[in-house]
Amino acid sequence: MVKPLIKVSAWKGRVWIWGCLRAAIRAMWFPSYTVRIPEATLQRLLASRFPLEKTRYGCTLAVRDPVVRLKAGDDTAGLEVTLQATLPGGFCPAWRGWMTLRLEYQRDQGAFYLRDPRLQSPELPGMLAGYAKPVLTLISLALDPVLAATPVYTFDPADYRHRWTRMFLKSVTVQDGQLLLELGRNGKRDFVR
Repeated sequence: MVKPLIKVSAWKGRVWIWGCLRAAIRAMWFPSYTVRIPEATLQRLLASRFPLEKTRYGCTLAVRDPVVRLKAGDDTAGLEVTLQATLPGGFCPAWRGWMTLRLEYQRDQGAFYLRDPRLQSPELPGMLAGYAKPVLTLISLALDPVLAATPVYTFDPADYRHRWTRMFLKSVTVQDGQLLLELGRNGKRDFVR
């Protein structure tokens, strides 16, 4: 009974070693390799991370219902979101707005974050409409810590494929409605167990 189990585990070990060798040879043979992630996949990943909420000084800012837009020729990601502020006294304005973001990869954490939100074209409701420019600036400043608190995607250190991707990741860009992950030799080895 013990011998078949040993054969199966030895077989799995050989497959794993063969896969690692193939990936290493491919990385040495080809200087870089690009993985394309379409907009629909990003939409599915982001929808699972929302809503995001941040409470400070009795005020709550919530970001809900994201819709991802990756524009051709633009290096930033776009999100159409519903912003809701809950203020003391029961005042709860909510509006739908468009913002551009920069996707940032934190190598030490193996995680992707949305950074530098810039509100582009929200139509502010009611009495806030007259103060559009300062309100948009304040909302942009308040959104950065909200988005920085939660990673959009994190590589799983238990998955060997994620460890290899993390080790060979060179750059992350947006092009032609797709997120491009460039893998290759970058001189920095970040193989984490």
